[in-house]
Amino acid sequence: MITVNILSVIVTFLCLIMGAQNALTAETPEQPVSAEAARYIRRIIFHGNSVMSDGELAELLTIKPGQQFHPQSIDSTLLPILTEYDSRGYMFAKVEWECRSVEKDQITLYINISEGGMVKMGEVELSGNAIFSMERLLSKLYIRKSPIFDDSIFQSDMERLLRLYSENGHPLAKISPTEFPIEDGKLNIKIHIDEGPLVKIHQVKIDGLKKTKERVILREITVRPGDVFDQSEIDESRRRMNNMGYFRTVGSSLTPAQSGEDSVILSFPVTEGRTGQFSGVLGYSPSEEDMGGQKFTGLLEISEANLLGTGRRMTIRGRFGIIDTYELAYEEPWIFDKPVDVGIRLWGTRQEIQDSRFETLDIEQEAEATSSEALVLQEWAGSLSGTTRVIGHIEGSLAVTYKKIESPSESASPGSAGILPASESTPSEELLTGQKYSLTLTVQRDSRDYFINPSTGRIDRAAIEVSRGDFRTIKVWLDLSQYFRTWQRQVLALGLHGARIWGEAIPLTEMLYLGGANTLRGYSEDFFRGEGRLFANCEYRFLVSRDSQFFLFLDSGAIYDKDDGLGQMKLGYGVGMRLKSLSGLVSVDYGLARGDSVLDGKIHVSLGAMF
Repeated sequence: MITVNILSVIVTFLCLIMGAQNALTAETPEQPVSAEAARYIRRIIFHGNSVMSDGELAELLTIKPGQQFHPQSIDSTLLPILTEYDSRGYMFAKVEWECRSVEKDQITLYINISEGGMVKMGEVELSGNAIFSMERLLSKLYIRKSPIFDDSIFQSDMERLLRLYSENGHPLAKISPTEFPIEDGKLNIKIHIDEGPLVKIHQVKIDGLKKTKERVILREITVRPGDVFDQSEIDESRRRMNNMGYFRTVGSSLTPAQSGEDSVILSFPVTEGRTGQFSGVLGYSPSEEDMGGQKFTGLLEISEANLLGTGRRMTIRGRFGIIDTYELAYEEPWIFDKPVDVGIRLWGTRQEIQDSRFETLDIEQEAEATSSEALVLQEWAGSLSGTTRVIGHIEGSLAVTYKKIESPSESASPGSAGILPASESTPSEELLTGQKYSLTLTVQRDSRDYFINPSTGRIDRAAIEVSRGDFRTIKVWLDLSQYFRTWQRQVLALGLHGARIWGEAIPLTEMLYLGGANTLRGYSEDFFRGEGRLFANCEYRFLVSRDSQFFLFLDSGAIYDKDDGLGQMKLGYGVGMRLKSLSGLVSVDYGLARGDSVLDGKIHVSLGAMF
C-alpha cells in the first residue's frame, strides 16, 4: 500500500499561490545579550493574539519565566504555537520574537503574533477514477465535513481511499493531491487518482517454518492463489495466524510474480514459538486456623497446541480445591481434510461438601465453615465434539456428552435418581445419583486481534445444553467480552457473563458456581452456587509487550436461586500481572472482597514453562 506525504505538498502549493509562509523571525534585541553571561527569562509577553489567550499560548511553550535564556532554541520552542494556529484554520499565522534586557542577568521575551485570516474548507475535486463512482469516493473523505482544513483528517482520508482500492484488487493505486487553490477564503483541493492494474495472487508462501507443516497454516488462512488482491483478507489471514498460538511474529510481504505486474507472490514470514506448556496455579485464601476453612486451591496442566507440527492439540489437567477435577482432552483438526475439528474429552470430578457451606451465600459468613465430616460426590464424564467455521469470525460446535454421577447414598443407585436421606450431617439439598446424556450447541464469534493479549475486537459465546436420562435439565450460557484501545499500549477490557439451569432434580455437580480467579476474584474458588449466575469483569490493562501486561480489575457477581431470586451483588477488586518470556509464563492476581482488609486478599499465582 502506498502512502502520501500530503503536508509537504500543501506547503509547496500554498507558498507558490499566496507567496506567504509561516515565519519564525528573531529580531535583534535593543540591548544585545552577551553570549558569555548566563541570562534568565523574567517575563514572557504576547502581542497580537486574539484567537488564543495569553494563558493558552503560555501552555504551549516549553520555556517558562525563571529558566535560562538560550536564543538558539527559541524558534523550536515556538513551533507548537504555529501548529495550534494551523489546526484552528489559521494557516498563514506568523510568530516573531525579540528580547530586551531589564537587568544585568535578566531579559523580557516578547512574542509578536500575526494571526492572519481563517481559511475555511472548500470543495474537493477528484479525477482519474473509473472503478468507483464519484459519490462513493467522496463519501470516504471526512475532510469535506470539516469547517477548516485539518491535515490529520486529510491524511486519514487518503489512507481510506488507498485502503478501498487495495481491498478491491488495486494495491498499486496512487492518490496525488495536485492543486490547493484558495478562493474567497476557502481552500479547495484537487486530487488525481491513478488506479493501477487489477492484481491477483499468484502464490501464497509461509516463510520461516521449522516445526509446523505449511499445509497446516495454508488451510486456515483465507487467501488462495488466483484470488483478486484484497488487503482485508490478508489482514484477516494474519490475525488467524496470530491466534493459532504457534508464532511469536507474523508478517506479510509482496513480490512481483514473473508473469507480470498484474500478479504478486504473497509471503507470510513467521517466527515460530514454543507451543508446549507445563504450568501450575496456586491460590491462597487466608482463614483462621480454628475455622478449618479451605486455604489452598491449585491447578496442574501440561498441554501441546501443535503436536508434531500438525495442529493437533492435547491437554492433561488436574485441579484441586473445593472441587477436584481431572481431565484429558485431544483435538484432531481438519478431519478427512474437511474444515471440521473433532475433539474428545474425558474428565472426572470429586467434590467434598460440608453442611454449613451450603446454608449461606454471604461471603461475610464464609469463615463460619466448620471442619465437620464431609460428604463426597463424584462424577465421570466423556464427550465427543465437532467444531467448524460457519462464516467470517463465527464458528459453531456440537458436543455429545455422557456423565455418571454418584453420591454417598447407599439407597441411591444409577437409574433411580436416589436421594440421600436427610440427617444432621447432610446438606439441606438433595444429593442425587444417576446418569445423563446431553447435547450441547455452541456458537462463538471471535474478532480479537490477538487472543493472548488483545487490544481490539471482541469474543462472544452462546451455548445451550439439553440433558436427558435420570436428569432432565436445560442449561444456557452467554458470555460477552469487548476490548478497547484507549491510550498507547493501554486497553480497557469489559466482560458480561450469565448462565442458567432449569430442571426438577439438579445434581450439585451440575449447579452453577461463582468465585475465584475465572469469575469473581477476591473470593474463594467456587464458593457460591445456585441455579443461575451473573457476573461482570472490568480490567484496565497496561501492555508491556506483545504477551505481557499489568492490570487493575473490578469484578461483580451474584447467584440466582429460584426461591429467593437474584442474590446480593458481590464486589471484588485488585491488581494483577501476566508476564511471558521465551521460557515461560508468570501470572499473579491479588483480589480483595468488599470489606476485606489489605491482608485478607486472595492470591492466585501461575508459573508455566514452555517447551
